[in-house]
Amino acid sequence: MNPQQKEELRTLLANLTSKERKDLTRRAAASRAECQRDPKHPRSRWDVDRWSLQLLQDANHDEDAIGTVISVAKAKAVVRVNGEDIICELIKEVLEKQQASLAPGDQVRLESHGDGQRIISVLDRRTVLTRRDPHFKNRERAIVANIDVVAIVVSVVAPPLHVRIIDRYLAAIHKGGARGIIVVNKTDLHESDAALQEDLAQLAPYAEMGVGVFPVSNKTDRGIEAVRAELAGKTAVFVGHSGVGKSSLLNSLVPGSALAGDISEGYGRGKHTTTRANLVEAGDLRIVDTPGIREFAVEFDSVEEIAECFTEFNQVGRCKFSDCLHLEEPGCAVQEAVETGEIARVRYESYRRLVDELVS
Repeated sequence: MNPQQKEELRTLLANLTSKERKDLTRRAAASRAECQRDPKHPRSRWDVDRWSLQLLQDANHDEDAIGTVISVAKAKAVVRVNGEDIICELIKEVLEKQQASLAPGDQVRLESHGDGQRIISVLDRRTVLTRRDPHFKNRERAIVANIDVVAIVVSVVAPPLHVRIIDRYLAAIHKGGARGIIVVNKTDLHESDAALQEDLAQLAPYAEMGVGVFPVSNKTDRGIEAVRAELAGKTAVFVGHSGVGKSSLLNSLVPGSALAGDISEGYGRGKHTTTRANLVEAGDLRIVDTPGIREFAVEFDSVEEIAECFTEFNQVGRCKFSDCLHLEEPGCAVQEAVETGEIARVRYESYRRLVDELVS
């Protein structure tokens, strides 16, 4: 490097944080190693400092250096940059941690690569929704990042309403820093309003906790405008079991964005209409549609971390012991609140199940 280049590098490095400098050095070393595989490459003799300068110059000269991940596929991702969707490759470091380090909603830094662009780093997240990897118990997978609202979509009749999964999602939502609401789809399938109200009564504990509950129907448009108003100006994600109508709900909010699913005879669950998470933008709506799942598990490090996700536990007074886990301890305010009905028993049972999964 000549003196002018060294001075330019010093100036550019002065504007970076310590973390950004470390990330730059890592990327520069990776670029250097890649070029050294071909001794005839014109940059094969560049050292790490020269590569660092080049990467900084590329970032400064490229106005499209930051984008939003729209969807993720094997070894690639679709990134939206200034309204244009670009298929980008991933550098090795991102690729090796793809399930954990990249998700729709992520803000990523890009660099020119051949005739296209590639993702070189993932920026810090405001929020994240993760699930336990179904193949590796102690590994988490990012579902979506930088969301404000997680809409837990459930249904009635086909498939029937199951509230257990709501508690798992609410725990994951609290852990990741977003806010949760419950959208009850297919309300037109009940034969009577009384039958519908019986189903909705199961969700009363959540409404009492301050979690918004929105009964909707894609066929009659019931509640669609209420959901639209709730999500306007926010980044949201639809999650839930297979067949509850997430894609149909998205299509009602943003016509033409998704294809409605059919119900499989004999099983009562919808066919998968979404194969991977995808971010849809229209007007003041930003919604990520996710594939339906059969099971949803949350990764926790301790029983205390699980208890923190059940926020109503903190509103019933103090337990006798400061380290109470709300299991079998005497003088437990949470267990007493369950007996008196101040805390819904179904919520406490969900807490116990998560604890059992952690310690088993």
